[in-house]
Amino acid sequence: MDFIGIGAPKCGTSKIAQLLAAHPQICLSEPKDVQYFNERATYVQQNPNPNRIKGLDWYMQHFNHCSADSIKGEFATVYMYCPKAAKLIQQTFPNVKIIAAIRQPAERAFSHYLMLRFFQKREQRNFEDLLKQEAEFIEKGKYAQQLQPFFDLFDASQIMVINIEDLQKNAHIITQKLYHFLGVDDSFVPSDLEAKVNTAKSMRFKWLSILYGTIMEKMINYGFSNVIHALRKTGIKKIYDRLNYKNSPTLPQISSESYNYITQQCLQDIEALEKLLERDFSHWKKMR
Repeated sequence: MDFIGIGAPKCGTSKIAQLLAAHPQICLSEPKDVQYFNERATYVQQNPNPNRIKGLDWYMQHFNHCSADSIKGEFATVYMYCPKAAKLIQQTFPNVKIIAAIRQPAERAFSHYLMLRFFQKREQRNFEDLLKQEAEFIEKGKYAQQLQPFFDLFDASQIMVINIEDLQKNAHIITQKLYHFLGVDDSFVPSDLEAKVNTAKSMRFKWLSILYGTIMEKMINYGFSNVIHALRKTGIKKIYDRLNYKNSPTLPQISSESYNYITQQCLQDIEALEKLLERDFSHWKKMR
């Protein structure tokens, strides 16, 4: 494996994955997040991850569509938050390159909430109650705490951390750096470089989403990632998205109280992140 994206969720990871998939020398897994190295299942990560017992052969089936000479990798947002993922990845692929994405912690937490509440319809609680009941929403914004195990196990030259603000302001420069980091032609410019990904949407039919996911999982288990990849090229995924998702331009905004509360809880970690990455994130610490 050449690269693994580790998260964090709602930090521009879908856009980064799109940029990776667009490059002719790079082959992204089908689906983009295999979720093999996380000890727990996703949200709220209480149950053991069933993929852990499926073995490396199962993992590699997600790349059956890739050519032998392509740069291969996946992007699963659950790895960064899992305490054991760094060690599991390092033991399996010691020379792999790690890609992480970060965002102001309060903005990340609220965007994650909106996705679960409106896009996936997996959450019904209000945001304030969720913050009190699920530590995950704040903890996932403590990036230094999550990144440190990767910096302990991998050489710094193997890790690239992308701030969503930099990607939004300088998409061309960050994309060029990303391609250079992976050792592919960094002069390549994706046709959809400036296109937005994962804009605010809400789900129409939850049952359709479950059915779609089940079909994809079954096809992967039978080693048909090449079929999924071929179908994606026909535009069938775009048709599914149009059928099951609608734009939601009037989603709620985070309150100043919630923003300040999350920021306050993450202040110490932001300072640690500044030292770890040797970058200034003072604007992240400002209260509203």
